[in-house]
Amino acid sequence: MLLARELPNLGTLLRGENPIGLERGRELVARTLAVVQGHPKLIELAEGQASDPAALLQQVEHAAAAWAEREGMLTAFFTEGASQYTAEDFLNVLAGWTRGVSETLPSAARTLFHCLCALVEDDRQNWIVAATWAHLWRRLAQPGEAPDLAATLVPLLTMGLVEAQPVGKATRYTLHPGVAEAGRAEAGDNVQVVVDTELAAFWEAGYWRGVREETRGGGLLIIQAGRSAAPYLPRRQQWDKVSVLLEGLVTWNQSLDTMATVLPWLRHIASVTEGSEQELQSAGALARAFM
Repeated sequence: MLLARELPNLGTLLRGENPIGLERGRELVARTLAVVQGHPKLIELAEGQASDPAALLQQVEHAAAAWAEREGMLTAFFTEGASQYTAEDFLNVLAGWTRGVSETLPSAARTLFHCLCALVEDDRQNWIVAATWAHLWRRLAQPGEAPDLAATLVPLLTMGLVEAQPVGKATRYTLHPGVAEAGRAEAGDNVQVVVDTELAAFWEAGYWRGVREETRGGGLLIIQAGRSAAPYLPRRQQWDKVSVLLEGLVTWNQSLDTMATVLPWLRHIASVTEGSEQELQSAGALARAFM
């Protein structure tokens, strides 16, 4: 309740500074707090929708239905001081809430949300998204030119699906893991394939640029690109490309952290390519990394 009072939209409902009045506003917040059971991300999502009381009420009703036959347990949060639901229960409700919010987004914002969900967590940075957004838009066969990224991002920030956090000179777009998982499931395989293809091409281009500029400090780009491409290429079963990138990474950086990243991938590649034309190349890459 203290947190709700401090938040702009839920606080407005509690103070009666809204179209539905003081009593109904407080009833809606009380109902919301009962349904979210103190879950921080659900409170954030509720805050994002509380500027539209009707939308929040609809979402609260959907969430209450997601608790199924055990809705009577909601009151235990207030009487006993702790929720009686499991982590899996919360993830199911969070997924449903995410889908409900996503369905209300403008089409372009929903496309951006799905792309952000499909990105590897470390790649959810403004400069990476800005560099690939137009390409993703075209690969997804969306009409016209890609809309302005900053404007398209606003509904995601407002609704609490995404949080923008400064990291040095860059901005990281943070998504709750449960929200990202729900977004990927909603988007379907096609969006994941498109994101994997585009980001693999993006980092592969970065790698070869680093190779060309090796004598002028391109080694750092080789390291970053090799690390970043690794999660995308295997999903497209491009074993030869990922082997080359990982070997380049090992050439430039033999730190324990790098080897902890590289060796599991090389083991996996050696396993899946056993018996194929690439078996010898994959086994050699793994052996060199061990050496």
